[in-house]
Amino acid sequence: MYANALFTANLWGLHDVDKYPIYCLWEVLAVAISWFFFIKWRKGKAWLPDLRETVRFVLWVAFPAAICNGILVAEGLVLFGDLPQEKLLVSSFQGMSATLFDTLSVSVPILLWVTPWMEHKGWARTEGSWENRETNWDRTRLRNLKPRKIAEIIAVFLLCGIFGAIIPTLEYWFVFALFVLWAALRYGITMALTANIWVQIITLVFPVLFDRSEHYQWFKDDKELIFLINLGILCVVSLITGRATSDSRKELQKRRRIEGKLLQSREQYRKFFEENLSANFITDPSGNILAANSSFLKMFGFETQSEASLKNFADFFPSYDDYSFFLQKIQISFRLETHEEFFQDKNGLPIHTTGNYFASFNKSGSIDSIRGYLLDDTLRRKLEAQLIESKKLETIGTLAGGIAHDFNNILQIISGYATKMQLESSKFASLTDMSRSINAAAARGAIIVRRLLSLARKGGGGFKTILADQLVNETVDLLVPTFSEKIKFRKECKEGLPTIVGDYSQLEQVLINLCLNARDALPEGGEISIRAFEVQGANIRESFPLSEPAEYLCIEVSDNGEGMSEETRKRIFEPFFSTKTKTQGSGLGMSMVYGIMQNHEGMVQVSSQLGIGTSIRLFFPVAKTKTSQLLKTPGKDPQTSTGIILVVEESPYLSEILQDQMLALGFRLIGADSTKKAHEILNKFKSTTVLTVIDLDFENLSSLEFLETIKKECPELKIFVSGTEFGNETKEKLSALGINDLLEKPYKIRDLIEFFYTKSF
Repeated sequence: MYANALFTANLWGLHDVDKYPIYCLWEVLAVAISWFFFIKWRKGKAWLPDLRETVRFVLWVAFPAAICNGILVAEGLVLFGDLPQEKLLVSSFQGMSATLFDTLSVSVPILLWVTPWMEHKGWARTEGSWENRETNWDRTRLRNLKPRKIAEIIAVFLLCGIFGAIIPTLEYWFVFALFVLWAALRYGITMALTANIWVQIITLVFPVLFDRSEHYQWFKDDKELIFLINLGILCVVSLITGRATSDSRKELQKRRRIEGKLLQSREQYRKFFEENLSANFITDPSGNILAANSSFLKMFGFETQSEASLKNFADFFPSYDDYSFFLQKIQISFRLETHEEFFQDKNGLPIHTTGNYFASFNKSGSIDSIRGYLLDDTLRRKLEAQLIESKKLETIGTLAGGIAHDFNNILQIISGYATKMQLESSKFASLTDMSRSINAAAARGAIIVRRLLSLARKGGGGFKTILADQLVNETVDLLVPTFSEKIKFRKECKEGLPTIVGDYSQLEQVLINLCLNARDALPEGGEISIRAFEVQGANIRESFPLSEPAEYLCIEVSDNGEGMSEETRKRIFEPFFSTKTKTQGSGLGMSMVYGIMQNHEGMVQVSSQLGIGTSIRLFFPVAKTKTSQLLKTPGKDPQTSTGIILVVEESPYLSEILQDQMLALGFRLIGADSTKKAHEILNKFKSTTVLTVIDLDFENLSSLEFLETIKKECPELKIFVSGTEFGNETKEKLSALGINDLLEKPYKIRDLIEFFYTKSF
């Protein structure tokens, strides 16, 4: 239609040069009206996809444009005096038919063939448009021009002109349509428009040049002017529209390569998101889960992505206040890095996480989305909690070990003077009861010291093979007479249970403490249940991640008493923590239980509910090899003898009381407050010294060196080592020196003499 306007303007202008500008304006008006219909119908569409749209184009664009163009052209001819009034109607129909034929000959082939061509070139058609379509997509390709393409265009244009000159008019329209279609498909709409203009020119110029048209013979005198004018118009239009592209197929191939790389990049990022070890997720402004990878689904217990999408991010927080506080923090800082957060999975189980969170904001400053990358820290938190508890008990244990050493020396002095009072009780009858009271107090203090040492996990009693049923039966038999009749015991020990290795007295004390706690939780009476059974290590790994994948023996002590709150349950292993009154206990019971279990490489599990009761499970590693039980050799009665006993002891009071009592029994005792002084005494009285007692807690390092020295100098000398406690490491060092005779403080003089005779003779 644009070409028709130029053609008509040129036709009128050559016929009447003075009216040429007016004719151009008039034709522009006609074309503008035609384009109004076309733009209104084509608005929002990139390409016409099928025959149906082509029919719509003919009805709503071609016919209105043809009618307007034919009538306006005819009216122009009448208005300017070039056409009689009576021929207006005939001229209008001729103009309509010419315009309609021109439009259909060019547009319909393009509309019918452009859709399969675009699909063949790799374009994706969407509803009403083509994906990746550029606005004015052909103009961007007309900025680069290569000589080969220029030659191709010129050759085709000249060929079309030659055909237009030698072929009759009717057949030429077919050539004209094919030429415009070729230009549209290969170079774009702009080049098709240029081809249309060129065809209009050659329909006027080339027949005149080759004398093939009688209808345009009146142009013959000005044929050179006509040729130059139309050639100039062609050049102007070509310069305005741009230059032809180098190769549209290469451009599309390049586009497809880019799209392929884009799809590959999308796939890589999808796999990176999906296969990442961290739990990744994206939420919308309301907190709904838009996307989550498999690690996120596994962490929070979901089976599918659709199941997770039904949840809101706020549902994973313990409360909505926690979620609100989280939003406030990310709103202020825009991102949270290595942020620790506490969540709950879909079943309500706790999850400790460390993650990075990033928020996107819209123009109003509100959160548009949140991206999160989480790591499950639950196991680390459990191990950390166990380590903290272990450090607490290690600290109190160190303190207990120091207290025990000093306390034992005090008890040794009390016990020694009490024994002396008993020896002299014949002179003073009242001293007998007094000495018994003192000895009882000292014995009670010794029990407290042993409990402190158990808490310190330094107890080195005899480890032997223990039968679970024997331990349970003897403990219950010991407790039943001392408990109220309202409290019933229930025992459940299967036959053939595996044995464990441990200190029998310590494990008995553990069960006694647990039963005492159960008794205190049953003020009105009830039932205490003790049962032993075997359990596999794999079944307790969730509660105890450091457990070995081996067999364990479990001893469970449970009651149906008052129970405990969760806060109390978390603190029961703290030293000196107790819910009892001052007269009921010191709060060292459960701490001692924990210390003994650690010393036996065991584990403790506590579960309790208020109003229902408490259950405490003790897990012991099953014995790999059986060890023989330590048999006590009956001691002989103390006998008097003569000789020198060398005592290396830091306390002068203890040396003094020992010296008095041993002298009464026929022994001469010499005390030394340092290993250096002891070595001097030993060199002086080497021949008469029969026994050396060394306090290993005093000058620990120099005592070991002294023992090594005197073992070399006096290999026949009997050496006993006393101390507050003896750990396995200490025993190994002494055993390497050939010393296996150990006395544990506090001891009585009678025990010392009995020990001496038992080991010496």
